[in-house]
Amino acid sequence: MTWRRTLWLLGTVLAVLAVLWYLGGHGTGESPEARFARGLLAPYGADAVRAVEIHFPERVVRLDRRGDSWRLTAPVEDLADSAGVAMMLATLEFQEVDRWLPPLPRDRWGEAGLDAPMPLVVLETDSGRDTLRFGELNPVEKRLWVQASWRDSLALVSTLLRTRFLKGASELRDKRPMAGVPLHRMERLEIDNPRGSFSIVRERDGWAIHRPEPYRASGDAVEVLLSILWRGSVLDFVDLEAERLGVYGLDDPLATVTAHLRGDARPRRLDIGGRRLGLWYARNPDRPSGFLMDSVTVAPLLESFSAYMSVVLFTYLPGQVSRIEGPGGVLVRDAGEDWLWRDEAGREASGAEVVRLLNRMIRISTERVEALLPRRDQLEAWRLTAPDIWRLDFNVDREPLTFELGPAVEGRRYFRRADYPTVYSLPAEQLDFAWPAPADSAVTPAPPADSAGP
Repeated sequence: MTWRRTLWLLGTVLAVLAVLWYLGGHGTGESPEARFARGLLAPYGADAVRAVEIHFPERVVRLDRRGDSWRLTAPVEDLADSAGVAMMLATLEFQEVDRWLPPLPRDRWGEAGLDAPMPLVVLETDSGRDTLRFGELNPVEKRLWVQASWRDSLALVSTLLRTRFLKGASELRDKRPMAGVPLHRMERLEIDNPRGSFSIVRERDGWAIHRPEPYRASGDAVEVLLSILWRGSVLDFVDLEAERLGVYGLDDPLATVTAHLRGDARPRRLDIGGRRLGLWYARNPDRPSGFLMDSVTVAPLLESFSAYMSVVLFTYLPGQVSRIEGPGGVLVRDAGEDWLWRDEAGREASGAEVVRLLNRMIRISTERVEALLPRRDQLEAWRLTAPDIWRLDFNVDREPLTFELGPAVEGRRYFRRADYPTVYSLPAEQLDFAWPAPADSAVTPAPPADSAGP
């Protein structure tokens, strides 16, 4: 079975499951009566809720839906943790009632703790406002008393429902340092710290470092950086008064990370300020408060550009390569085939040998950097300007790439990518490549012989 057929079957199964899920009563069109008949507490699903107020004795927390996301509007204006709010409302949507009990007169609400609910939840929908009053724990059944405005009866429900709503403003705020910045539109990150300034740029075949000259970046290192900026790495929030920014070291930040977005002229920024008790002060100027981040999280933001350099020369899948040109001529992969390669004369090459060559290419280590910006005399000494250089041109998803490998010099061979200046070296025996030409073609070109120098 081909991978295309597998994906088609998987898509069909998912579509059928989605239809069954909807017909099973979980769609947005389910009536309140149908939901009550299934033993659910709420008469509507999470999508119907437009705003949530959580009333505590000393404060009120309010959340308002903004399209597909949520915003905290009281007691402070800020981005809300949309995933956390979605979990809260999903728990309500699918909450089952253990048992319905007869209505309790208002003068007896104290028996169930409903006279001082903890908390009182207000749900706003297009139809109006509903309330949930969370009372005390039933000591026999270990379930909570809940009084809902849409029914006279009392309900006994799981304590998990109240746990989801027992959250203050700090817990409901978005804890991503770059919250509100769409990661999928990010084209360039600029980092300015005590170790220098550099940019990390998204390119067609991965990430690159610009300083301003380009260097190959490690995809794994960049993903760690992005996870710090776009995941919940904020520990707590700090009120920042403009006249006291210097107290937190944010009037003259130690480090700054700036994100440039596709189609948006306004850059977004994260400032790293001073340190106190192992924690760092930081702020996103688009948000009302600063926040605290731990030292382990902040450390990658204070690294030099070299910490983001790639540990391998190329990153691709062999199936993405469609054409190779090297010392033995040109090899082209037949359209729609994974293993069938032919030379310029149409003769079939060994698919296994081609894939072996491509696999060896993506395992070339860049652990030893000889020069970030080599001089002409260095290139000559390393034989990278010699006529017998081993050069391989290939296309990865139509992106042309070139590998240049010099002859052995004192037991080592020097190499680089033509699109980046950095030169690396490895022991000669680790870079002994052979051209996968057809069996009936001319003799396979041998690697250049060892040389003592230029």
